[in-house]
Amino acid sequence: MATQSKCMKLATLGCIAMALLASNCLAQEYGGGRQQPLTRPAEPYMGEVSTQPIRIRVAPEVEAAKLIYRVGAVYPREAAAQKRTGQVVLHAIIATDGTIERLDFVSGPKIFEKSAKDAVRLWRYQPALVKGAPAEVDTTIRLSYILEESPPERASQNTTALGGQSGLAEESSTSASHGSDGPANPRILVSADIQANNLIHVVQPVSAAGQHVTGTVTVHAVIRGDGLIESVTYASGPQELAAPAIEAVRQWRYRPTTLNGEPFEVDTTVRVVFAFDKHGRLKPQPNASKSEK
Repeated sequence: MATQSKCMKLATLGCIAMALLASNCLAQEYGGGRQQPLTRPAEPYMGEVSTQPIRIRVAPEVEAAKLIYRVGAVYPREAAAQKRTGQVVLHAIIATDGTIERLDFVSGPKIFEKSAKDAVRLWRYQPALVKGAPAEVDTTIRLSYILEESPPERASQNTTALGGQSGLAEESSTSASHGSDGPANPRILVSADIQANNLIHVVQPVSAAGQHVTGTVTVHAVIRGDGLIESVTYASGPQELAAPAIEAVRQWRYRPTTLNGEPFEVDTTVRVVFAFDKHGRLKPQPNASKSEK
């Protein structure tokens, strides 16, 4: 009996030991009875949100119509003394607020680079929008430098393609108002096609004898409050036709432009067409039919 009782006690102690061992294993597996902290599952990576505005490429003649403020480029004295002419091409990035963000020289006589950049940096354009969002504009600006017979010598920008689009006006320098001791009249920018309706007197250009060069010359013109031409500068077209085109336009007359009875100067472009009939005579200007006889 004693032996049997001893065996039973040993068996009981073995069961207790096994139970304790099992309990210890479970405690280790489940954190010893302590509640494990909850963790949030990692959110999927969506990438960085870009804060950079979109940038669009716009043709020079299209962006030209959005110019709202410009400063004329001054003809460098050294270039004028050397009778230098030429065209400067600039690559421009226009910021979302219409200011010039970056300006790079692309081509042209280096003597005009500083003059062109100094002027264009001050220009302002209508801000561009794409689906309601502001956008930067990548475009090209061309400034043509040509000497006139009478001062002040100025540079004009050529951004309108020959044959032009309706309602498009070239950006170019404006000369200071002269011929009056009083304050200058306010100046507005008017497209070539609209201003052509106000033309009342046309003088035909005179082609050099024996020369039958054809083409279209685009000039920038500032028209005074009384309808007379204040200044004319070459913009684009055959350079051999620039002088006769400028000389003719200087004699053109327009109906005065007024707003609320106040006279305004007009900043516009004029296209002078050199074309000949079958007899070799220079054809009348297309807009001559709009002027008064």
